[in-house]
Amino acid sequence: MVRIVSKLGGAASAAVPAIVVRLDDKDSAVRADAIRCLGDIGEPAELIMPALAKKVRDENPEVRSWAILSMLRIKPEPVVRHFGREKLQKPDDAREKQALTRVVATAYESLWPQVQEKNKSADQCKKQLLAADAIVLLSPDNGAYMTMQGLAQLRSRKHKDASTTLVAALAKNGPNPVDNAYLSIVRLRQRDRMGAQQLLTESILLLRKENWSTNADAILAVAEASSTFVKEQRAKGR
Repeated sequence: MVRIVSKLGGAASAAVPAIVVRLDDKDSAVRADAIRCLGDIGEPAELIMPALAKKVRDENPEVRSWAILSMLRIKPEPVVRHFGREKLQKPDDAREKQALTRVVATAYESLWPQVQEKNKSADQCKKQLLAADAIVLLSPDNGAYMTMQGLAQLRSRKHKDASTTLVAALAKNGPNPVDNAYLSIVRLRQRDRMGAQQLLTESILLLRKENWSTNADAILAVAEASSTFVKEQRAKGR
């Protein structure tokens, strides 16, 4: 039920008080699920943030990690100021580190397909970018997370940021059709048609290689980049 409510986004704000009650459930999985839901809803922040802050001291390390991640999604600056960036990224306790790694990976797996969707409202794009930023803040050296952040920036029309992030992701991940394809779209938006064409050509060539030819993410990215080129050519021909 909690995850169903979370998918309603801002419209679920009325359910926040009922979800907050679940933060004290005896089952840690229920508490974690409620925290994820509150992170998805995000508003009213003045009610959600204090409730989440209490869960940073929860007895379960994964619940604590979900609380931190959800707070970062809503109001990142005060959270970073309070805990410190290094402490957030590298907890002292080994169990805390393992819990944080699992939580961030789970959050990524849930968010990535949402970011890949093209037709979304500006509010959805904004919330997904905040979520992607939170994930990268907690795990800044993961190339896949950087790719997701770059795509979220592209969806939010932050093309300069997307360019910087996807270039860094490409350096971290090595040659791959996903980063190349999305970066080609960014270059198109920046009116660098020659650079965009080169990146798209490289992504198509990489997609033909055996290790990428059946990769769903790669196929989707290259297809989107190719269709974006076609639409632009048609628009220019009018």
